[in-house]
Order: sequence, then structure tokens, then C-alpha cells
Amino acid sequence: MRRPVPSDAVTFNPPPKFTPFLSKTLYILRLYKLIEVPTVGSNENSREEGEMAEDADGDDEASGSEPGDDSSWPDADDNPSESDSDAGKGKHNRKRQAKQVLKGSPRAKRRKIKSASPEPTSSKHMVKSAMSKRVVRQHQQIPCPEIYTTLHAANNAACYLQIEVMNEHTLLGQAAQAKNTAGLKRKLMDLVEKDSEGRYWHNEFPFGLVGAKMEIKVESVTVCGPRNV
Repeated sequence: MRRPVPSDAVTFNPPPKFTPFLSKTLYILRLYKLIEVPTVGSNENSREEGEMAEDADGDDEASGSEPGDDSSWPDADDNPSESDSDAGKGKHNRKRQAKQVLKGSPRAKRRKIKSASPEPTSSKHMVKSAMSKRVVRQHQQIPCPEIYTTLHAANNAACYLQIEVMNEHTLLGQAAQAKNTAGLKRKLMDLVEKDSEGRYWHNEFPFGLVGAKMEIKVESVTVCGPRNV
């Protein structure tokens, strides 16, 4: 239950000069595990493009040669005295001639169309493979506090947390661990000299032996409402 403080008490008994307080801006330390997840719909898009390509090839074959427009197509009205048995043979002959016509002429036309406008299939496959996966961040629990009142304290905690995680879950020798620790501490000191936007700790580093990655970052948040120590 909150009780208002009388104004007389504040006037005659002021609080100490260095009273602890919580500022409006706080700094949160986050640790994420980066996981690659295949995108939904990449296989469906490739299947639809393949069906569209097959439909386009079928249209080229149909427009390339039609049996009715060919001058070599046999006409049934040329021999009106043909018997029923000869009519059956004529149907088979016409089917055979139609197959020969389709095998002969349309392939050259299709080759001309493809050679006139070649498609860069290699670049498309590269784009599909690059866009077939997306990175998902999975929040991880950390052994240290997540909320800090100053940016320096949050960056310092992030630096030592990264050192602890890398030394524990990555097979590094003592020399490599010492070199890694010195480099991260140097980066912590360099953040003080940067501007306000670049002073936040943010880094990605390998995790484990499977090729996984971790992301550690410091974010600023604004707190609204009453705050008590």
C-alpha cells in the first residue's frame, strides 16, 4: 500500500543527497541461440514454377505445328470411293503421319525459342538456396542478472558472460582462451570511446561442436510508472 508523504516532512527532513533510485532507462542483457529453420513455401514455389515451365513447353508444341495446317496432311475427301476397310487403314496412316510431323518440325522451333532467350537457371537456384532458410533466435537462461541500471555494468556482464560460455562449451586450449579473453576485454574498453548508438555490447560467437551460434546483446528499455528500490 502506497502512502503519500506530507510536504512538511519533505521540507524539514529532506532525503540524503545520494539517495538510491531507479532511472527511467534500464539495460537488459539477452542471450540467444541462433537456429536455422527452413522456410515454408519454398518447395511449393519451385513446384509451381516447374508446372508453369511445362505448360509453356506444351503451348510451344501446340502452336509450332498443327496437323490441320500442314499441306502433307492427307484429306479424306480426295478419295470418295474408298471402302470401309480402306477407311480404317487410312486412319492409322493419318495417325502415323501426324506423329512423324510432330517429331520433325516442332523440335527445331523449340530449340530456336530456347536459344533466343536463355534463362540464367544457376542464379535462380542460388537465390532459392539462399532464401530457403531463416534464422530463429531462441532465448537462453543466464546465470547472472538481466537488468542493469547503467550501460557500463550491462556491457561488463555481457563481456564476462561471453567469456564464460565460450570457455565452457568450446574446445579451446589455454592459449586460445587467454587470447580470446584479452580480445573481449579490449573490446569492452573500446565501447566507452564510441558514440551512444555503438556503445551497446552485441556479438555472435560459435557454440559447441555442431557449428551452432550464440548471440549476446545489450538492449535499452524505458520504464514507465512508479519505481521503488
